[in-house]
Amino acid sequence: MKNYTPQKIAASKAAFAEAFGLDVCTRRNLESIAFHLRVDVDIGDVTQDCLIVEIWDQLIKKGYIPAHGYGLAGELNSFTAKNELSLEIWKLATTFNVQEEAFEFLLSFSKKTIQYKLGQTGIFRPVTIAKIFESSQSKRVLIGYLFDISEHSVDHIVGFLLALRASTKKFLLEWHSQFVWFKNDKNKEKLRAASYYSGKQISVDEGELTVKSFGKNPKIFLMPPIHQIDDIELFFHRQDMSSVLKLFVYEKIRGLYNKRSSREENKKTQKNCNFLLTPEAKKMIEQLARECGVKGRGSALLNILFQAHNNQVLKNIIKGYAMVR
Repeated sequence: MKNYTPQKIAASKAAFAEAFGLDVCTRRNLESIAFHLRVDVDIGDVTQDCLIVEIWDQLIKKGYIPAHGYGLAGELNSFTAKNELSLEIWKLATTFNVQEEAFEFLLSFSKKTIQYKLGQTGIFRPVTIAKIFESSQSKRVLIGYLFDISEHSVDHIVGFLLALRASTKKFLLEWHSQFVWFKNDKNKEKLRAASYYSGKQISVDEGELTVKSFGKNPKIFLMPPIHQIDDIELFFHRQDMSSVLKLFVYEKIRGLYNKRSSREENKKTQKNCNFLLTPEAKKMIEQLARECGVKGRGSALLNILFQAHNNQVLKNIIKGYAMVR
């Protein structure tokens, strides 16, 4: 259990104020400092007072101890500072933040999608984004920290966020129903159907998209690896795939899911039978099914014929056949 005594909280606050020449800064500043120092707590969940204790302990461990500061136990000491407070920590303690209201719309998406969307902007370094999003901290803390360490002005970032919010709203209107279809997937059968197409490739042939196996040209990746619903969300947000292609993929997945569901349902009500037919009988069954527009052809036609209400008719046919013979 962490040692968050009233005495240590008070001592850490006093030390923080002495080190920075200001009172304890806003929670947002504290969260970014805590993330920068990689404190081992849930930054978004811990109280602000406890966050200050964690930050101060971590600063001391890293050698950032001002003269006449406070030690790990929260007591005054007269140690000389090993190092000055780093420029990065000072900037995070005093920076003017992008307000949470500006990026709140992003919080409804998965970390994967947020990372992708922010990476597509070109205003953040891909390596920086990747390292930040490796953390298990909350989305709000990660996004806030990314903006706080940015070299761009608050106005520039807010302008970018306004444009991103508009494009996101357009996305939700276009793909909301398809994404909801995937989310309504208690047994993850829809995800399994999507996984079937992961890594497969497609070719464009006279305007029609046709699923192809590896090794066929021209090649375009059909689906990235699919392991969870976040991967589906990211797929719909991808900018390197046209709406036509995304819809094609969605229809393929839905078709496979419906086929598998129908097959499982049929197992409960139908039995697989093996029997021999004469070539004439086989040909007639297929012909009748085709002429009558019976889907499923032979087996579907037999299911139609052999119903309880056809019992007497079938008996008459069989008796007539016996008499002819």
